[in-house]
Amino acid sequence: QGVGFFRVELADGSIAYTRNGHFNMSIQGDSIALTDSEGNPVLDVNGKAITVPNTYRSSKIGVDQFGNLTYPDANNNQQNIGIQIGLAYFPNAGGLEKTSNSNLQSEASGAPTVYTATELNSKIVSGYLESSNVQAADEMVNMIIAQRAYEMNSKAITASDEMLQQANNLRS
Repeated sequence: QGVGFFRVELADGSIAYTRNGHFNMSIQGDSIALTDSEGNPVLDVNGKAITVPNTYRSSKIGVDQFGNLTYPDANNNQQNIGIQIGLAYFPNAGGLEKTSNSNLQSEASGAPTVYTATELNSKIVSGYLESSNVQAADEMVNMIIAQRAYEMNSKAITASDEMLQQANNLRS
């Protein structure tokens, strides 16, 4: 919730940005990595891939609203394990261009600054996915209304031109 983009490292070593928070835990050697739906590692606030030792049970790893990875202690209370998801902020987020599925990259957006969720007044909500802020049916209705208004204005302009032409012909 709020502003900011998750950062993921692509196979070629470049960094992409996404709002898609559908993350998975993947086994990579002797550790467990937090990855996006395409298998790209998610980066922490320091720009490193988020990994935890495989001694942790991936089903018990959680994320708090600040992006801290947590794990239950002996009393089953979630404890911070010292890893925090980083969020990137762009001066011109509109300059980002889609490169694959939900990944974005661009130089036209300005240099990103990495923040924690708290610094951006954002929240990371575990167990939820961000939905689109556009309702397709409403937008189709709005498009039809706009198209009809355009047609009506076009006909009014044409009628006005014809009336001015008739007025010019009466003077002659």
